[in-house]
Amino acid sequence: MSPRKSIATTAGVKLARVIKSPLVEGVTFCDLVIDGATVREACAESGVGWQQIVRWIAKDPDGFGQLYAAARKSAGTVWADRAYHVLEEATPESIVVDKPRSDYAKWRAGVNDRDQYGDRQKVDQDTTLRVIVEYVAPPLLAPDTDA
Repeated sequence: MSPRKSIATTAGVKLARVIKSPLVEGVTFCDLVIDGATVREACAESGVGWQQIVRWIAKDPDGFGQLYAAARKSAGTVWADRAYHVLEEATPESIVVDKPRSDYAKWRAGVNDRDQYGDRQKVDQDTTLRVIVEYVAPPLLAPDTDA
């Protein structure tokens, strides 16, 4: 993996890695996610099970949950960069394989950061609803004069 800046320092969080706490282990996990690792890969490398990650998010949505969300969003930039470099380094012989790899990386970038790299769907709707209610009086009946 490439050298990376810890999400703990980018978020302004001061953590001592000596202490074994969910947040410290979670920061290692989030660093791997920022580098573009899948959740399964990040769990295996950081030694944390995915169930534990889900528990941490549920237990601390404002702490670890936001940290994980920021990591996922930052990973979008990594995936977009990969998409560019895959095509940049492609040769005429490898383009058949490199084009789908680049498309996959662009898709992952869009999934991780929809605002920056996702498909933009803009729907303009200008609807005017006009309802006309008309009261029609029933015809007046003439009095019966046969009787």
